[in-house]
Amino acid sequence: MIKEGFKMYRLLHSDELLQKYCLTEGVVCECCEFHFTKDVLGFYFNVEHGQIEDHLIGMIDRYSHSPIRGFVYNAYCKDCKKFISTYEIRDLNDEYDMELAYHITAILLPRQLEFAQKRLEAYEHIAYKIDSDDLEGLEEDLRNNREYFEDLFSGLNDAGSFKELLDDEEFDIDEYLLVYQDEVYRLENTAYSINIGDESFNFTLDGEKLPVDICPNCKNKVKGFDFFDLESCPNCGGKHIIHRIGANYD
Repeated sequence: MIKEGFKMYRLLHSDELLQKYCLTEGVVCECCEFHFTKDVLGFYFNVEHGQIEDHLIGMIDRYSHSPIRGFVYNAYCKDCKKFISTYEIRDLNDEYDMELAYHITAILLPRQLEFAQKRLEAYEHIAYKIDSDDLEGLEEDLRNNREYFEDLFSGLNDAGSFKELLDDEEFDIDEYLLVYQDEVYRLENTAYSINIGDESFNFTLDGEKLPVDICPNCKNKVKGFDFFDLESCPNCGGKHIIHRIGANYD
């Protein structure tokens, strides 16, 4: 049972990668490269892979069939400089109650970072082979590690082979590396909370009950900011903030 004080943590997919330049609301700092968006994501429990996976709302059919699903809300704590991801559990199937759903989510969320690190290593390996023009065994490497290369396999829908995909002028392995490097950085600096339907309180991964406006990492109050009113970077205090609201950018 979840009790107050009882001590018990942005996985990118191919659809998100393809839309990585689309911000619904966000800012970027030219000084420290801090960037933050307020996109609301969905999440679901992928039973087959044993993972909690985030996705753009409406983009993944598997969401509707998952036994645990909900939404992810992002914030930023200026005191401890952590991104905060709150997983709000909204829907369960008949086999799960909210307590079990909480425990599963709390156990699996830290594995996002482990998966992201392994995927980045896998991409660095094939990027090295591509840059070295060493394509021997490349397709075999990709197929043997398919779980890390789902986005590349999606790219094969329009290409007859990996060689055709690599020869495509629009294909750039470095873009994938940048996205996954950013993902690892983000997850390394993320604190997590889980909401089980209470508008006033969240739970940390250790089962601690905290008001929704308290950072699960430093326990200070998270002060929200309006992107349009920002005069300095929430992270470094620099004045070179760029507002990118619903824009495409390089």
